[in-house]
Formats: sequence, C-alpha cells, structure tokens
Amino acid sequence: MQYLGNMSQSWLLVSAATRVLVCLNYHTILDGKSLCQPNEDIRACIYWCYYLDKLLSLLLARPASLPRLKSQPASSVQCDISNPSTVMMHVLLLVAEVQELSLDIYLHEAATDEFTAIVYRDLDDKMQSLRGSIDQAILTSPAALHTSWIDFDYGYFAIQTHISQHRLRKLGSMHYHEQCLSSARKALTMLQYLQSTVSKEPSSPEPFPSFLVWTILLFPLSPYFVLFYNVVSTSNVRDFILMKDVTAGLSRFTAANPCIDKLHHFLESLLNLCSPLVEPALSDRMSTLPQTGGVAENSGRDDIVLWTDDLMWELFTSQPSLDRLGLA
Repeated sequence: MQYLGNMSQSWLLVSAATRVLVCLNYHTILDGKSLCQPNEDIRACIYWCYYLDKLLSLLLARPASLPRLKSQPASSVQCDISNPSTVMMHVLLLVAEVQELSLDIYLHEAATDEFTAIVYRDLDDKMQSLRGSIDQAILTSPAALHTSWIDFDYGYFAIQTHISQHRLRKLGSMHYHEQCLSSARKALTMLQYLQSTVSKEPSSPEPFPSFLVWTILLFPLSPYFVLFYNVVSTSNVRDFILMKDVTAGLSRFTAANPCIDKLHHFLESLLNLCSPLVEPALSDRMSTLPQTGGVAENSGRDDIVLWTDDLMWELFTSQPSLDRLGLA
C-alpha cells in the first residue's frame, strides 16, 4: 500500500500490525540486550512498525498506534560500516524518534509552555544526532547508496520545516522564520536533485521511482506549503521556480500512479493560484538575465519578512494533513 502511495490504507495496516505486536508483548523486548538469532525477525518487525507508525501518524495527523517504547530503538541497533543496512536502519529509527516527538507537540497544541519547551529541547538534541548520523553515513557508505542518502536529506529538511512551523506558531521568532524558509528550500532542492538523477538514468522497469514513496509521499508537505505562502506574501521568483520545477518533475509519473496524479494536480493548483503574483517579476528578471541563463539569486533579504498580517501568519504556520486535503 505504501508503494502504491495509499498512505491512509498503509496506516491502517501498520496499526493492525502494531496491535498484534503489542498483544504478543514484543514491544517490551528492546531493552538494549542482544537478541538470539531466531529473534532477529521479531526485532526487524518492531523496527519497521515503529518507523512506519510514527511517520504515517504524523503525516495523517492521527494518534500513534504503538505505545512509547521503554528504550530508544535507534540505540539498540549496532551500526556496522561494512553493513550499510545496519547504518540505514539506525538512521531510519532516529527519524522515527524525531517524528514521535513532533507528534507529541502536533497533537497537544494546548500543552503547557513547560511541556512544549521540554519537547523542543529533546527535538533539538534528536535533530542534531540525526544530522550527524546522515553526514557520517554519506561519508562512509558506498557511492552506489549516495542517492538513498539524499532521500534522508529530504526527510531531514522536511522535518526541520515542520518543527520550525510549529515554533513560529508558538514563539513568532524571526530566527525560526528564516530557518523555516531555508529548510523548505533545501528539502525541495533535494527532491529536485532526485528527480534530475532519474531523468538522466536509463529507463527503469518500475512505473515510477521508489524515492517518491520515501520522500514527498511519506513526509508532510510543509516545505511546499511554506514556499507557496512565501510566494503569496513576497512574490519570490526563486521560490516559485523551485516549486514549478518540482511539480513538473512529478508530471512524468502521473499516469503510473493515481496518488501521484492526485498530488500533482493539487500542487499545480497551488502554482496556478500564485502564478499571477510572480509573472511581472519573472518577466523582468528574464529580460535582465546574463547570457549564461538561469534566474539570479535574490540580492537582498526582501523575502525574510516577519508578517504582521494575521491571515498570512496563520497560513504560513498551518499544516493541513493529507486527510484534510483529500490526498491520503
């Protein structure tokens, strides 16, 4: 179901799997002690249930099915550089731990400031650990896995965007506004890179590239929403072109998957909404481009504006779930 892009059905299947896991009391065995070989399959089931439960629950804004584990799952994975799958599983679980904390603040908007501050502090620590693990993995993993780690980069920046949005809603700080925009741009740049690598590769027997399942279909659409709201507010040409390129990259696979087609149609509708706002500025820039082509970077910080308009502020810090958008 996940590969088909049907995340709502995926969540139902994962929820059923986690209930079985809990009934068998398997969720209590990650205590840091090594398991005997016959139980490695059980350990793998716990890892994947934990990962998918946290990511899909946040994606769809639903409560997690798996209870909070007594120990941190990532700490129970023994990373072996000679075995990239162990490194990848360690990072996957770090991502899930971050998403579990994100789900705490997302589903508890009325929580006390003290509770929120503690969760933010834990999130900062987790994000720092995740960034370090991804960077280390990129340096030590075989070149053939480079594209897989770009998937993780997208996930990292998408999570950072989502967290910054929530902090903006709570604190309204210029720092988190800048961080939100920067993370959103980096996330879509990673996705743009992945799309370009597919276009350069020989034709694949798969109807659409698997990285879509692990990136834009699995994480909240915060990066795209943030840039859309910024274009609406500031008519930022660079952000509009990035959104347009990413949306065009999805168009190649709309016939292969109805979920991608639905997502592409939705993103195109956002582009059509903000297109009239940037067309004059885009025409001006195209007429003044150097001979080498391309769109010049913004020379100033005109896009870094902490809005005082209540409606625009509410838009920028909102994150509709895929359920509410009818995309799940």
